[in-house]
Parts: sequence; structure tokens; C-alpha cells
Amino acid sequence: MAQQQRTISQVVSTYRDQLTNFTHETLNGSMDAVDMRRAHGALVRQLGPQAYYEGLREGGIPAEEADNADKAAIAEWLRGQLSHVNGFAADTVAARGDSGKRAGIMGRLGLWIESMQVIGSQGLMSAQKNAMGTWRLGATEQHCKTGNGRIGCANLHGKRHRLSWFLSRNLIPRQPGSEILGCKGYKCLCEIKDDKGNKLV
Repeated sequence: MAQQQRTISQVVSTYRDQLTNFTHETLNGSMDAVDMRRAHGALVRQLGPQAYYEGLREGGIPAEEADNADKAAIAEWLRGQLSHVNGFAADTVAARGDSGKRAGIMGRLGLWIESMQVIGSQGLMSAQKNAMGTWRLGATEQHCKTGNGRIGCANLHGKRHRLSWFLSRNLIPRQPGSEILGCKGYKCLCEIKDDKGNKLV
């Protein structure tokens, strides 16, 4: 568990800076795919749980009081992230010398960073599960709709529930690769806000 008290944002910033550095080193030939895979995997294993525990702490729950549901959420997130680490490393090596592929790799960095933000948000949601929140649409031009077994952000707009209700249904704004949201979390700018309009998630 995280011993050092930081904020979710600080953990995410550390992840962003280090992963960006690994990516540049790999693109420039200083790291190979194996080096990048190992370094990135270690970073995910270290900072993912830390982000979650910081979310708990920001929500008023000490990391030492994490329950089995919290540990299961972290384990599930880690499995999902680590399953893509090898592919990202291989694709980064393959992008050397190709400006189009390099741009694509740099674009994918944002998804990794957002995923780290999401695991912190899940910790915060767990700590504040009894808080009431309302789904609010973000400033995207076109909002996703319900269909193909997915729920659209447009249909969630204005829905007010306890955070535990959203969490139990895996309805987490901006979650890259979401299997529930119509937009899959990509380019999502939605938020869950309290009754005063303050951002909860």
C-alpha cells in the first residue's frame, strides 16, 4: 500500500513523465522492446495501486482500511493494463523512423495516462460510495448514445445516484476502453458532480 501521501494528480504526473521518457528512449533506440516492457510494467504495478490508495485517502479512507473489493478492483485494473504493455512496447519499436507511426504512439500515451487517472478515480469512488452524484455531459461535440449492448453518455446525463451505483455498473467517466460506455471512454469529457456542481469523478 502507498506509504507516502500524495495526490492522485501527482501520481498521474509521475506516470506521465516516466512513461513519456520511456517512449522517447524507445523511439530513439536507447531502449529495446524488452527494456520498455519491463520498465513500463514495473511502473504500472507500482503507480496503479498507489493511485487507487490515494483516491481512497482523498475520499477519507486510509489505505490500510482497503477492503477485498478495493483489492479486487486494483487486481482487475492491473490485469487489463498489463495485457497491453507488450503490444505498446513492440509498436513503439516498430514506429522508429516512421513519422506517422511515431505520432500514433505519442497519441496513445494519452490513453495510458487517462487509465492511471481512472484507477485513482475508482479509489475515490470507493471511499465516497455513499455520496450522491449526477452524471453530466462533457464538452464533446457529439455524445455517444445507447446501442449494441452499451450505454450512451447522452442517456446517462442527469442520472443521479450514489457513487456506488455508478461503480457497481462500471460506469466511470473517461475510462479508456470501457466495455460499458458507447464511446468506450475515448474522447469522453463527462463527469459525475455533486449537488453543488463540484466534480466528484
